Amino acid sequence: MNAESNNHFVTVIIPTINRNSLPIVLEALKNQTRKPDEIIVKEDKQHLGVSVMRNEGIENSKGDLIAFLDDDNVPGKEWLETFVGEIDRHNADGVSSNYSEEDQFLDEIRQRRNYPKEVVINPNGFFGIGGNCMYRKASLEECKRQDTFTFDPKIKITQDVELAWRMRSRGFKLVYVINNVRHLKRLKPIAFIKFQFLRGTGISNLYILRNTYRNIDLGPSLLWNDSTKKNPMKKWFNVIWYRIIGPFDYKSFSKFRYFILFWIGEKAKALGFLFDLFSAKVSGKKPSGRLR
Repeated sequence: MNAESNNHFVTVIIPTINRNSLPIVLEALKNQTRKPDEIIVKEDKQHLGVSVMRNEGIENSKGDLIAFLDDDNVPGKEWLETFVGEIDRHNADGVSSNYSEEDQFLDEIRQRRNYPKEVVINPNGFFGIGGNCMYRKASLEECKRQDTFTFDPKIKITQDVELAWRMRSRGFKLVYVINNVRHLKRLKPIAFIKFQFLRGTGISNLYILRNTYRNIDLGPSLLWNDSTKKNPMKKWFNVIWYRIIGPFDYKSFSKFRYFILFWIGEKAKALGFLFDLFSAKVSGKKPSGRLR
């Protein structure tokens, strides 16, 4: 264990809907090389969302470092030790990593994305996995002081990415590190399609808010890539071609049925995006001015 680790009080916050995997996560925390000083499990009995549960957990925490897990994310033995060491080494406000998927279908989807294979300081779209990250509590409290919240309770999905963008816009230092957790999620076809629809609504929230995040690269995306800003027609052509008609990379999947399910999921995601965007326009919802 790093000597630096003794200088911190570490809280781990786990929002839960009482999945069967929660005891597995808690057992993994008991076996850490750097033990957590406090574990806060927040059960979402009223379906308020993980943002509300994480915010309440932060309010009740004693730690100067706050780590977040979901109730189906199982950390390796050196998970906390690695995060504490990296946050000290880089004098960072937050560190985040990725998932190693147990489910073959979800793993093949994740492998399509070009996640970093090394440490990246102030990464673009790669930071913000809320189920595998750690922040300095003082930095989270500063966000709340300025915004009245830490994780945006109005955003039900992609709220972790939104927080990371907001923090980077204000000059906080975030670091992507290699410290994966084992993700136990398994989704049946209908559940996957529903999840993709909700993910589309989350991406719509980010799209609506995108211009409020100043002086940062938002990362690779067909919707907000810098190379498409000067050519909106190219942007929307790519969205239609690769998302609404495509994708076409069936060779990325070991089974053709995986590709078909992924293809249908991309349509559900596009539908969720358009539905939320249309709803926002009808309701007059406008980007937050909190960063202007």
